[in-house]
Amino acid sequence: MKKCLYDELKLIIEDYKSSSDFLSLHNNITIMEFDYYIINKYSLLWHALISCGIVFLVELISRRNFLSACSFVGKHTGAYFYNAFIVFASLSLVYLFRRRAFFRVIISGFWILLGIINGCILSNRV
Repeated sequence: MKKCLYDELKLIIEDYKSSSDFLSLHNNITIMEFDYYIINKYSLLWHALISCGIVFLVELISRRNFLSACSFVGKHTGAYFYNAFIVFASLSLVYLFRRRAFFRVIISGFWILLGIINGCILSNRV
């Protein structure tokens, strides 16, 4: 499992290193289009990273302390990754649309909005 992830990350690094070769082969492509190419090529890995980041941000908002959020991730790793899987599953809805980047932003914003609402409710309750 780790070797597979290591090989995947190695391919991503090689793609970025060979960006000048890629751009020279495709003269009419811009850097932004190349970034979209990389993100779409490794979209499942990016979705996993985005979902972990969103869940950490939601925990940070609800706990109002960076160290408390880090200790939650350390002590309740299973719950953290289960929440990340729920966000990951909702991010997979972007594959139903053509404008994937736009819908990634919409779905991520929705989860962050829910996290802000949760943080406000917790701050008023405590």
